[in-house]
Amino acid sequence: MLYATLKYLHIVLAITAVGYNSAYGLIIGRARKAGTRELGFALRTVKVMDDYVANPCYALLLVTGVGMVHVAGYPWSLLWIHGSMALLLVAFVIALGFYTPTLRKQ
Repeated sequence: MLYATLKYLHIVLAITAVGYNSAYGLIIGRARKAGTRELGFALRTVKVMDDYVANPCYALLLVTGVGMVHVAGYPWSLLWIHGSMALLLVAFVIALGFYTPTLRKQ
């Protein structure tokens, strides 16, 4: 039961994080066409969405993923576990190295 709950949370967190991230382009693109005032509002809104929803979801993805591996008793040496951790690390580096500074500049 615990594994199923962790898996459900993991999937919901992934959908939420990616969904929020995919909406940023639409929000900023529409605001650019509307004007400077709207763009400022959109950028602040995207920053709040990123700081308080998407990024915490990504952090909780790590927690639930580690929890699932632990509860299921999988060995940490499995290739798909290493691949998952690598993808999460790549996403984290891209977010901190590129996305956050770009949003701050805008």
